[in-house]
Amino acid sequence: MFITFEGIDGAGKTTQIKSLANLFTELGREYIVTREPGGTELGEQIRDILKKYQLDPKNETLLLYANRLDHVEKLIKPSIKQGKIVISDRFDDSTVAYQHFGRGIPIEDIDKIRSFTIGTFEPDLTFFLDLDLEEKYDRMSSRKLDTIEKSGTEFFSRVVDGYRKMASNTPRIVRIDGSQRQEKVFEDIKSILLEKINL
Repeated sequence: MFITFEGIDGAGKTTQIKSLANLFTELGREYIVTREPGGTELGEQIRDILKKYQLDPKNETLLLYANRLDHVEKLIKPSIKQGKIVISDRFDDSTVAYQHFGRGIPIEDIDKIRSFTIGTFEPDLTFFLDLDLEEKYDRMSSRKLDTIEKSGTEFFSRVVDGYRKMASNTPRIVRIDGSQRQEKVFEDIKSILLEKINL
């Protein structure tokens, strides 16, 4: 199974992924945890570029899909074939949220690049941790921001709205209130998993 976590930075993805990994360990289930940008040697180099440089949105999009193709073919698909559960911090929905809704890249262009790279491959289940911008900034007040995180309130407002639209129109995306206490967020995640897979 391929499970992804989506949402803006500060929503709690890292914490919930750790909790889910701990659960799978307790249950004796094989899994791997990965991330985008990143996941492979090439992907981590692309991540460094995206975090460091102010790029044209088209360059951002193309680099993300170069990473995604490498990620899917070298790590995600082989791991699934081995019977492992793959948990990824971000995947294709992030590109739609950030580059389409946030940066304004036409969805038709993104669809063409996706078709050329990963085709119809997608997660089995996606958890979207929804968080208002005010709380995002409160949670991230002490963090050093990278290039993307400095994009501004209007940009992130479009990204959040994009995520919410996708969640309302895509059955595999489950919206969870990320403003709840961490334990309650994980209770919601675990409840959904119990419905979806045989733990």
